[in-house]
Amino acid sequence: MIDEHNVIVVVQPPSIAVVTALPPPTAIVSHAGIQGPPGPRGEAGGALVGTVVAAVPLTAGDIVYCDRATRQLGIADAVVYTQSFVLGFVASDCAAGFAAEVHTGQLAIADWTRLAGTPHLLPGLPYFLRPGGGITSSRPTAPASAAVAVVGVAVSPSELHISPTLPIQL
Repeated sequence: MIDEHNVIVVVQPPSIAVVTALPPPTAIVSHAGIQGPPGPRGEAGGALVGTVVAAVPLTAGDIVYCDRATRQLGIADAVVYTQSFVLGFVASDCAAGFAAEVHTGQLAIADWTRLAGTPHLLPGLPYFLRPGGGITSSRPTAPASAAVAVVGVAVSPSELHISPTLPIQL
């Protein structure tokens, strides 16, 4: 309990002990000024999710999942529900049996044809995991897909912000 003299008192029967005196309260008075100009845009990059062994050969930009049984990376695929849990993307090529770094965040690719079926992304649209791997701006439907999973959102014609969601089983 705190008494009127700013002293903390601990009461434990059968005795009373004074623990400490509190310093008088202080206040810092400040006022808001004018906000300065925005800083320069940082480099595109992603957060490192982890380093995992690849079960198959991977190419930079591949959207990957981690197999629950083998604990190895594979190419994420909307056709198989257990393979639609997107972990992120690989930043560089990796042979099967070697460790690959998996990232989320900004992925910039000059030509998206291999992953999206078109050279450029449509900014502002969400991109979904595609049956057979890769991404699409069209929401997958059954029976072609077993799951719908958002991989990320296009922030420019050449950049995708990868922020995977949990898949919804169809």
